[in-house]
Amino acid sequence: MHTRTLARAGVAAVAATLTILGTGVAAHAGPTPGSTPNSAVACQPSGALAVDGAELDANSPAPGVGNCYTFTGNVGDKLTVGIYLPGAGGERIGFHSKLIVRDPSGQVVAQYVGGHPQVQPIYRLAVPELTTAGTYEVEVAPVAADGLVAAKVLLNSVTDLGRVDIDGPGKFVHLKRIGQEQRITFAGRSDQWVQLDLADFDFQSGSPGREAGVWIEIWNKGQTRLLFRDVLRANGRREMGPLRITDDFVIQAWSVWGSVGGVTVSVPSMPPQK
Repeated sequence: MHTRTLARAGVAAVAATLTILGTGVAAHAGPTPGSTPNSAVACQPSGALAVDGAELDANSPAPGVGNCYTFTGNVGDKLTVGIYLPGAGGERIGFHSKLIVRDPSGQVVAQYVGGHPQVQPIYRLAVPELTTAGTYEVEVAPVAADGLVAAKVLLNSVTDLGRVDIDGPGKFVHLKRIGQEQRITFAGRSDQWVQLDLADFDFQSGSPGREAGVWIEIWNKGQTRLLFRDVLRANGRREMGPLRITDDFVIQAWSVWGSVGGVTVSVPSMPPQK
């Protein structure tokens, strides 16, 4: 059908760019997660980030010098780092410098490095599920040796909103923090065909000239089948087609361009198509 064709075309058209907007990991340069980058300039200790707590200021104490924050992590924690540049008029401008998360041993587990015209700014850096308990470090730093950074940084838990049934009531996704992610789970059979329905869409963009939106990504629980990936900006339905496998599916949602707001998400069925 025409709607399904449009939805799939949209996925193909925006996937590469929006993956950068969504996670930042795809835009990194230099050391990869699991390595320890060489740093000629130590960052300045700047306090502790609390999970789902207050935003902290990141202000370079000198050219080329970053700010380092700590947080206490537990095995199994699912977290994201939110970050943005505060504008004079209350705007939330995308971050385009350097953001690194290190585990208690000093190994890099997530990072973003901007500073290049082909690298999109970010508002969110996803941290892989923690496998070690202890004190983690978040570094916010300039890319250039003579650069300065003035940003806001915060630490979010990934919130599980529970389960919905196919053709049942939806759940309200409320993304009120920058970089925040919420998840909804539904169970499906391989022979079922489904849609994604958005209602009560109410988001406000934080970035001038950028349209508010919510990134939706749907995987099966085993992360072997990507069912849907796109940025949605209004109420409506998107046909996703057959599930093809019997499993739990997880709807992951986070905002783009510094948007904040909410939307009700549900999973209606649809007639099988030939």
